Amino acid sequence: MVTKPQDADSKATATKRPVAMTSKTSVSSAAVSRTAASPSRLRAGTTAKPAAIPPATSSASSKPPGVKTSTSSKPVSSLKSPAGSATASKPAGASSSSKSGSTTGKAGSKGGAKSSGKSGVSKGSAEHEAEFEAADPGPDPAEEAARKAELEAKAAAEMEALRRAAWQAQMEYERKQEAKRRQQREEEAKRKKEEAALRKSLLEAAYDGEDDLINAGLSRAREAGYLRPDPVEAADGHGNTLLSEAAAGGAVRTVQMLLQLGADPNSRGEFLRTPLWRAAFLGKEEVVPALLQGGADPRVGNEGGELPEHVAPPAIKEIIKAWDVAKTDKLIQQIESRRLECVAAVQAERALAVRGCEESLAAAEETNSRVQQALKHARMVCGRVCVFVWVWVCA
Repeated sequence: MVTKPQDADSKATATKRPVAMTSKTSVSSAAVSRTAASPSRLRAGTTAKPAAIPPATSSASSKPPGVKTSTSSKPVSSLKSPAGSATASKPAGASSSSKSGSTTGKAGSKGGAKSSGKSGVSKGSAEHEAEFEAADPGPDPAEEAARKAELEAKAAAEMEALRRAAWQAQMEYERKQEAKRRQQREEEAKRKKEEAALRKSLLEAAYDGEDDLINAGLSRAREAGYLRPDPVEAADGHGNTLLSEAAAGGAVRTVQMLLQLGADPNSRGEFLRTPLWRAAFLGKEEVVPALLQGGADPRVGNEGGELPEHVAPPAIKEIIKAWDVAKTDKLIQQIESRRLECVAAVQAERALAVRGCEESLAAAEETNSRVQQALKHARMVCGRVCVFVWVWVCA
């Protein structure tokens, strides 16, 4: 069998064929050597390489999958035909099918990879969520209810403690105020008792003519603020003053001393009797001139209109008739001016006391205003705290 010479293109095409086509068992070693020694190959500059011939004893299991091995021998010319014949001998759509298959395989592998990746991610996230839910099942409703109940009980206990503290503070304040009022009442009762005792002792001392006791009692009354406004004008329940008692007792020196201290010679006591009227009625002859010289008016009678000379003994009547009433008018003017001065001093003292009380009242009102503001602020803070605690408990 004569082999036709082949050109370089057909030879190149033949060399590019798959191993499965060139490695058939029917090719003989002589044909391979002649092909390698062809002058056309040398001219084309192609290096002849011996074809790899698998051993005849190789089994079908060692062949690539999908390649069919033929047992019949075919001529070399059928394998090394020109490009056209080679193309014609190929099955139609082999390359396209292989390309499309590879493309489909790639697309399928990509799509499968993507879908499998997505499904794997979703599956992994689902498994992670399931594991998280299994690890943290969430708060137990019973425990949450118990916690809220405990917080509510704690808030209620705190509110009750605050109310109890406020009630105790209020009761303590009222207790202190009541104690203060009781102390004031006790002090006032003690004061009245001491004042009554001092008045009684002064009246007795005036009647008995004990000047030292009178001076000591007057000093004590001025220091303690008893027998206001003027201790010299201290009187009993009927209005009888110290001078009236001294005149009734016939104590001349006491009468003179009290007149010098500013005692009123025309004060009217029980039944509107003056000191002169009482001295004349009781016949205290040595006291009548001292009273007349001190400003006693013989023209002032009792509630029945009886004058001192009407009830006086004859000796006292003569003394009263011999007295010049013009001097009495001058003395009364002097006594009135002194009385006005005393009234002015008393009014000034009262005004000073009222001013002090007003200042104390203003200071107390300012303190009360500050305390009320502080109390209002404390109530606001307490309300806010209660609201915060309630919201926190209910949250």
